[in-house]
Amino acid sequence: MRHLASAALALPLLSASLACSDGASSSAGAPAAPASSTTAAPPAGADPHAGHDAHAGHGAAAAGTPAPTTARSVAFVWPQAGSTVFSEFDLAFGLQGMGVRKAGEDIADKTTGHHHLVIDGAAIPAGQPVPKDDKHIHYGDGASTVRVTLAPGEHALTAQLADGAHLSYGPELSATMKVTVVPKPPKVGVAFANVKDGDVVKSPLELKFAVDGFTVKPAGEAVLDKTSGHHHIVIDSPPVPLGVVVPRDDQHIHFGKGETSTSLTLTPGEHTLTLQFADGAHLSYGPAMATSIKVKVQ
Repeated sequence: MRHLASAALALPLLSASLACSDGASSSAGAPAAPASSTTAAPPAGADPHAGHDAHAGHGAAAAGTPAPTTARSVAFVWPQAGSTVFSEFDLAFGLQGMGVRKAGEDIADKTTGHHHLVIDGAAIPAGQPVPKDDKHIHYGDGASTVRVTLAPGEHALTAQLADGAHLSYGPELSATMKVTVVPKPPKVGVAFANVKDGDVVKSPLELKFAVDGFTVKPAGEAVLDKTSGHHHIVIDSPPVPLGVVVPRDDQHIHFGKGETSTSLTLTPGEHTLTLQFADGAHLSYGPAMATSIKVKVQ
């Protein structure tokens, strides 16, 4: 049985072992990173905290010491290089050392820009305008998470940052990876199979999970297969953002053995339950592969 903690904990981004067993819990979901500082997910099995900058305010620098600067870089947060994805999938860009700003805003500011996706092409030389066609997709609205559609097969994807006038920052601010694309099933999604929104229930609550289009596999298996994963329940917290490790606390219950049902103990009152799908490395598929219901526990 799962037990809901009486006190919520503040949420850092937690790492999750690939071999984690079912039943551990975590606290309320971590806030999504601002668009201007989205951080790339670590490689499978790596410590998600490795390489992170120290938090501001953890100690003053000595007098006369220059403030540390963050190296400028672009990355793919989701999916990761070598992944297998459906022909329609969500993609998240990562950016460090620069800010994200909509196209056309303060084009003289060379510390900000917006993302572009180059499909089966190279990075754009610095100072050249990014073309606008089927192979060069502009995200001038400042989006860092986007929906991409590709034909089945192998593709090279390049993330390219450009300024407010769509002038490329060059290979220095680009990243390239290869993915394998397979046909998307007619229907994808997750659902609670035996409980619906608004139900009045008793604790312990028996829950059954359903998933369409994806294959359920235990955690640690096929971490680059973005057509499979395992279930999590999030209690009274929002879905976990795309590419973020699902926390492990009393409000985030992992079913890393591939379970498709559970018995959940809840305190009396109203609760929001979210079924969240994540890959073999516990990286969330985001709101697109989550569903939430409200129940009242007698």
